[in-house]
Amino acid sequence: MTLGLVFAALPIAEPLARQALAQGAEQQSPELRDAEKRFRNQDFEGAYRALVEARRLDPTLPPAQVMMAGMFSQINAPGGVRLYLERAAKEEPNDPEAFVIMGEIAISERRVTEAGMLYNHAHSLLRNFKGGAKRKDPLERRTLAGLATYHEAREEWASAEKYLLEWEKLEPKEAIVKQRLANALFRQEKAKEAYDKLKQAKEVDPRALTPEAQMALFYQQKGDSKKAAEWMQSALGQAKDDANTLVVAASWALETDRLDEARKWASDALKLDKTSIPAMLIRGTVALFQKQYEDAEFYFETAFMQSPGNFAASNNLALALIEQEKHEQYARKRQKALELAENNVRQFQRSIWASEAWSTYGWILYKNNRPQQALQALQQAAASGIVSEDTRYYLAVLLVEQDRREEARRLLREALESKRPFSKRDDAKLLLERLGGAGATEGSRESSGGTGTSGSGGGTKPAEKDKGSK
Repeated sequence: MTLGLVFAALPIAEPLARQALAQGAEQQSPELRDAEKRFRNQDFEGAYRALVEARRLDPTLPPAQVMMAGMFSQINAPGGVRLYLERAAKEEPNDPEAFVIMGEIAISERRVTEAGMLYNHAHSLLRNFKGGAKRKDPLERRTLAGLATYHEAREEWASAEKYLLEWEKLEPKEAIVKQRLANALFRQEKAKEAYDKLKQAKEVDPRALTPEAQMALFYQQKGDSKKAAEWMQSALGQAKDDANTLVVAASWALETDRLDEARKWASDALKLDKTSIPAMLIRGTVALFQKQYEDAEFYFETAFMQSPGNFAASNNLALALIEQEKHEQYARKRQKALELAENNVRQFQRSIWASEAWSTYGWILYKNNRPQQALQALQQAAASGIVSEDTRYYLAVLLVEQDRREEARRLLREALESKRPFSKRDDAKLLLERLGGAGATEGSRESSGGTGTSGSGGGTKPAEKDKGSK
């Protein structure tokens, strides 16, 4: 379980494809209602003809192909989405919307170069677009946001700043634009300008993260732990009763292996906002790290019930369930963990979470006594090129059982060389010692006194620990 699943420190552009695809179908003209009815009855050609007629009568609507793709998006049918977006690009080549949406999909799937080409093409089409302000204005904002995301992904910060400034002119009251501008400025060694921009974000949206907390995250990402700690203490001093600040402080503490502080601040955040999913995820992650699996189950299940589509909640719930071998209802928990993991592999196989989904699935298959399938799943996780420390540990366990001890030692050393905390660090150290590889990694660390790692016990009941967090 990697910390990237817990909390996104920086606000980045979320793909808007699904909402955008559905925009046209929200209208209530008779033709659109007819299209929806035909689509529900799987009369796709009839639905498409109705959409063509709807657009003929109302030219301000998106192309019929785009609206058709939106309908397929609503039933989670990516094949239909792609088919009709490609038709839109071919049959309506001067309309930018299909290219914008395809760019958003490409970004969501981390196909950065392709996304950049699509956004740039949409940007060029928008210069002469005659579709009216009702469509042009939001498309322009989404295109600028997408171009900024493209350059952020490539760490081309000056170019990202350029498009963010253009976006800011269109939406001067949008806090997230200013926060992203602050990030681009900070990455260009303009810390004062970044801080000023963060203060502007807080002014236009009081719910935005405090500037001091965001600066702490900037410095932590830069690797300057000293300044990160100074800014975080400043943030807590000024906003100790702000749930968002406490969540960020807890996330920072978790990432810097200060589990006791992470637990305290996440618990304090839950007292202020009992529905805070990020606080639940951090609190559950601390419990997972400390092998208090029943506690972890409580927090992850609460988050999952509140947000079933949240990958971190469902993935970590599966991990918390599968580790409870001594529980009297383990058979039920193990089955539920397998179902969650299987669903995540299906649902997130084309997302940024694909590697983690396969990794968790592999470990749960192993715990279900299916080692060959487990190895295949873990190899699928590793094939992405983004191999987490936990994945390396899981693979090492399977390789040891196959008497491939040298390969296992290599994977364990690689995992332990990482500076990032991960849930199986102590287990990896013990396994490496058992294989005769202790002391082989300079980067491996002794467990800090703050980890509170205990056997496989369930810990104190959550209701007793964090009153008011339910």
